Amino acid sequence: MEFGAREMMIALGALVALAILLDVVRRIRNARYEKIHMPRRKQPIFDDEDVPEGYGSELPSGGARVVGYRDDSDVEQFSRQVRERAEANKPKLTMPKREPLQSSLNLDEVPKATKPPRVEPQTSAPEPVATAPATATDLPAEAEAPAKAAKKAPAPAPATKPPLVRVVVMHMMAGPEPFAGTELLDALLGAGLRYGSMKIFHRHVNEDGSGPVQFSVANSVNPGTFDLDSMEDFSTPGVSLFFAMEDVDDPMMAFDLLLTAAKEMAISLDGVLKDESRSVLTRQTEEHYRQRITDYCRSQLSGIE
Repeated sequence: MEFGAREMMIALGALVALAILLDVVRRIRNARYEKIHMPRRKQPIFDDEDVPEGYGSELPSGGARVVGYRDDSDVEQFSRQVRERAEANKPKLTMPKREPLQSSLNLDEVPKATKPPRVEPQTSAPEPVATAPATATDLPAEAEAPAKAAKKAPAPAPATKPPLVRVVVMHMMAGPEPFAGTELLDALLGAGLRYGSMKIFHRHVNEDGSGPVQFSVANSVNPGTFDLDSMEDFSTPGVSLFFAMEDVDDPMMAFDLLLTAAKEMAISLDGVLKDESRSVLTRQTEEHYRQRITDYCRSQLSGIE
């Protein structure tokens, strides 16, 4: 026989009803025992004990039994005994309690900075003292120091112009391939330069190589010289064109000759012209060269170096 949900609920309800019934029976039995009266005991416990008339039992159905009465002296004696017994049973400390010393913590010392200065009582008002106006000699040393420093400080030196660069330098650099010796020689000779002293090329006033030197051309690779006997096997990444302004009579004319020869060689050799800092030469850079030459010539006329 299988139990379904209904049968389970019926069985659970029967168990709950049985539990309630048992609890009711238990309560009834307890209430019945509480109503039972015990008979009073007429015989005293001891032979010399007198049973008072109102003697009752200590059970629920009777009153409290009176054993005896104590007077004030008995109460005081009993309380004294209780106190003595409590003092005797009081736990004692095995280690004495140590209190921290104030000297170790410096609590009794007052820092000197916090002590207020002692002020002497002023018995009488101070007499006024006539003071003379302060003069330069009466000033303290701290006030005199800035004045002396201002007097002794040297005057700032006038701003000086940077010294003029007396040498004009220009570079002609090759492209991916270096300049071949034979091609470079033809370009130099075609620009009116001649091989001369210090084993470099020079441009003179006259195209036939006569007259003062206007500018020179050196090899960009150390030691900067050329060898005419080995020009066929020679190659270089660039050459430098230069002149010293104090070595020529007309620096502006020398610059014009240099610039013209450099542009002609750059076209024939497919080179790139650059200034003294090896930046590409522009029209603005050319004007900068001309301004520098003009400043030098002006300084020579005025006698200012």
